[in-house]
Amino acid sequence: MSFFRSRIFAACVASTVTALVVGGIAWATIPASTTGTVAACYATSGANAGVLRVINYQGGQRCAAGQVGVSWPSTTACLGWPHPGVNWSLPGSTPGNGCNFILANLDQQNLSHANLTNANLSGASLVLVNLSGAKLTGANITNTNLHDANLSGDNLSGNNLSGVSSHGVIGPVTLPTGWLLTADGYLIGPAANLGGAILDFVDLSNANLSGANLRGASLQSMNLTNANLSSANLTQAALQTVNLTGANLSGANLTDASWFDVTCPDGTLSSTNGTSPESCVGHP
Repeated sequence: MSFFRSRIFAACVASTVTALVVGGIAWATIPASTTGTVAACYATSGANAGVLRVINYQGGQRCAAGQVGVSWPSTTACLGWPHPGVNWSLPGSTPGNGCNFILANLDQQNLSHANLTNANLSGASLVLVNLSGAKLTGANITNTNLHDANLSGDNLSGNNLSGVSSHGVIGPVTLPTGWLLTADGYLIGPAANLGGAILDFVDLSNANLSGANLRGASLQSMNLTNANLSSANLTQAALQTVNLTGANLSGANLTDASWFDVTCPDGTLSSTNGTSPESCVGHP
């Protein structure tokens, strides 16, 4: 009978605690911010036998003599404000279909060691966010803004980074095949959003920039030998003293791109190959 009372009361308390969490009260400790569980105690005898008392286990509270401790998972999946170690994973979810943060503004938040497994962060603004040590397995981070984000220690090897905008990203970070992080913190890879990027003097030989957005980018004194720029958007990009020997420019949009002393994919110079105005158009 005591057990029956405790189970019913536990359900009531769980609902109460959940409501408190939704209102932003004591989320950091009830439920525990690291495990997401609610802890409680109940007496096994006496007038209060079976009556449940929620405790702040993370804060150091423990059951008294003659009481039994119980715990249960909270129902706060995807709730709570951003903080280190927050658990924003949704049990039973599939990649990209967990907690929904599409287009969310999480600028300057500290999400170090957060659990974002399978979360959908598509289009989210993550400027200056601290994601060091975060768990991003299965997370959808396409089209996110990762300018000045801290990704140190993160494993993104299985994530789709298409459309990601970046600069000043802090590593080291494990990236998918075909991706790299430059010294200036640009994430370079297929379909990367590098619009307006300043990539002067960067060695991107053999880099895969297929489908990348390089609109208005500054590409001065770069090494792009054997780089894959197929279907890349180079509209209004500034190419000066760039080595494109062996590069793949098939399907690339070169509208209004400016050229100066560029070594074209066929080895000719844009300044002397007879093009007017100067370019590598027709010299694949």
